[in-house]
Amino acid sequence: MNTRVLLTNYEYHYLFNIGGDALVAFFATLRSCKKDIVFKKVGRKGSVSTIRHYTGLSRTTINKHLPALKKLGMVVVQSNGNIAVRSRKWTKKNLPRLKNYKFIPIKIHKKFTDTKWSINYVRIHTNINKQHNAIEKKAERIEQLKHLQKGTIRSYKELKRAKQLARQHSLEGLKKNHRLTSTLSNARFAKLRHPELSRTSGQYGKHKLMKLGYIGQNRKFEILDSNNSKAHWHYWHDIQGIKNCFISKGGIYREVSPDIFLLGETLLGSSPAHTLTPSQTHTTIPKDSIDAYVDSKKKQV
Repeated sequence: MNTRVLLTNYEYHYLFNIGGDALVAFFATLRSCKKDIVFKKVGRKGSVSTIRHYTGLSRTTINKHLPALKKLGMVVVQSNGNIAVRSRKWTKKNLPRLKNYKFIPIKIHKKFTDTKWSINYVRIHTNINKQHNAIEKKAERIEQLKHLQKGTIRSYKELKRAKQLARQHSLEGLKKNHRLTSTLSNARFAKLRHPELSRTSGQYGKHKLMKLGYIGQNRKFEILDSNNSKAHWHYWHDIQGIKNCFISKGGIYREVSPDIFLLGETLLGSSPAHTLTPSQTHTTIPKDSIDAYVDSKKKQV
């Protein structure tokens, strides 16, 4: 199948709050398969069999989600057996309003479970774009404070804004906390899917979205120690409590939150996906504390 259909943010938020990703995916599938004004009744088939004929969805899926859409008035079974799926014009007039009115492209997959991941991707997309906006905003503030320090601000308006910013933030503080790339932890992936899901579910969701081509990641590794001896590893693992550290050729490393970037559909009305590159960070720990730990281990031996 692998077609695309447009939902409005009114439809997406309304259905998601009632029935989650599955209900949104079911409604999107119905809309994508409706080639005429209605689904015309097929012979003596009932509404479930008719929808199955046009969409290929299982009876279980249809029986689970069709009653909810009928109750909400977004699907209407007419007296002659035809099935009407409400249009964007109808939903704009009848569904609860939001601040903005946007179109959201949804990819309809051959498998209904994959279509549900397409629905989940919308929230991932929104979160990543919010991070991009925050990154750009912080970068602008850093530049303003740099110009203030150098005395290179040209207009009075910019000078006033920079002085106000300097009263709220320090240049060093902004630089220290300025991440150049977007990221999502496994726990955050889980929460964006459902608040009660575990970190493991989030990890599965991330890899599923990567497999479907919606997102990509650049893995990042932080170097903890240039000495890759077993004793130094025990220091970081046992004393510092960094359980995911490992020994490699260049020293002792640990994996940190990866860069997550968008590969899938760009939502209408939002900024385009960014292509991100990996970066490396370094943690400095006083060398004498490591040496003391290593010496104590040698004495035990």
